[in-house]
Amino acid sequence: MKDGIKIIGGKYKGRVILVPETRLRPTISMVKEAVFDIIGDKISGSSVLDLFAGSGNYGIEALSRGAYLADFVDSNKKACCVIRQNLLNINEKGNVFSLDFRNFLRRWDFQYDYIFASPPYFLGFEDEILRYIYQYNRLKKGGTLFFQIYKKVDPDLSKFNILDCRRYGITKLYLLEIKL
Repeated sequence: MKDGIKIIGGKYKGRVILVPETRLRPTISMVKEAVFDIIGDKISGSSVLDLFAGSGNYGIEALSRGAYLADFVDSNKKACCVIRQNLLNINEKGNVFSLDFRNFLRRWDFQYDYIFASPPYFLGFEDEILRYIYQYNRLKKGGTLFFQIYKKVDPDLSKFNILDCRRYGITKLYLLEIKL
């Protein structure tokens, strides 16, 4: 296991999330803190999808702050095992799917209040992720997609309204909602 990541707010504040031994690029605390500062109290009672979940960092943070449901998706089986362990360590439930994001978004018929998508850099999934979220209607009306990508990537955002865009080092964070 790599060094863990701390939960920064809510009932599990200060607890450590395990990080699997993979080529993961865990979300830096500054970005995660900014995301949850933006959401604020609206996370309470919400449904969240942690896409490219890795350690489950975003979804577990959401559960700590009162989300009622968190689904975690990662194609890496080791990462999914660590997410399950992290959920056990805080005595929380969550659906963990060891699936490619395309299969999950195509098959899992559910709409979320918040989707956290932080795909691996340099693999070119950005436009495909946006297309699948839009095509399969996975974000509720008024829901927000937090899309964390490499700073030099300019995805096709034609189906989304940009609520905000911020830079953190090599990371660009979009806050998006689906155009109606």
